[in-house]
Formats: sequence, structure tokens, C-alpha cells
Amino acid sequence: MSGQISTIPVNEWIKCCKQFSKEFDSLIESTEKTLDKILSCDELLNDIPYDYTQEEILSKIAVAKGTRIQHNRINIKTGHQA
Repeated sequence: MSGQISTIPVNEWIKCCKQFSKEFDSLIESTEKTLDKILSCDELLNDIPYDYTQEEILSKIAVAKGTRIQHNRINIKTGHQA
């Protein structure tokens, strides 16, 4: 059997993809609810919208401190600063 590729019927493949999509969507929804709960219960974090990016949060902090922030972009593939 070495070197052979197994195949499954198209309808089974579609069924598996739909099941994965449902589970993935459920995981995302659960994560968003948990994060929202954490942010709403913490005094220091309750005014930060849960959908802010790290860059947006750092910008808001810099504005609050009256400073400017330098954006350090990291190349995802290499891990080095761009």
C-alpha cells in the first residue's frame, strides 16, 4: 500500500467539510463569547472592544499617554522586523 493515495466519495468529502466548518464556527463563537466575558468583567479591560487589533490598542494607549508609537511590523514567514 505504500505510495498509494486513498480516495473517498465526493459526497463524503463534502459532508466532512461541512462538519468541520460547523465545528470551526462554533469554536470561534465560543472564543468570542469568552473573550467578551473576560473583557466585561475586568475593571482595567472592560472599556476595550474585544475586536481591536494589537496595533489599535497600542495606538489608543499612546494617545492616552500623549506619545507617539512606532509600529514594528514583523514578517510572519521569517520572524524578522520588516
